[in-house]
Amino acid sequence: MNNEHLIGPPLEDDGSTPASWVIQERSTGRAIFETFNGDLCRTIKPAYEMIPIRKYLAAVNAKIANQ
Repeated sequence: MNNEHLIGPPLEDDGSTPASWVIQERSTGRAIFETFNGDLCRTIKPAYEMIPIRKYLAAVNAKIANQ
């Protein structure tokens, strides 16, 4: 179960607060939208997850590099 609403928005790997987050479908990994509102984690449905922007972009770049 998604408990982001209990702990707050996810941080970057270095512990810093992200500039933004990408809301992504858990089942498909599809990006839905970018948000600058960390409080959104309190209302997000379990079918979605908040990914810090740097982590999301690193994953996208890695996927492109491996094609």
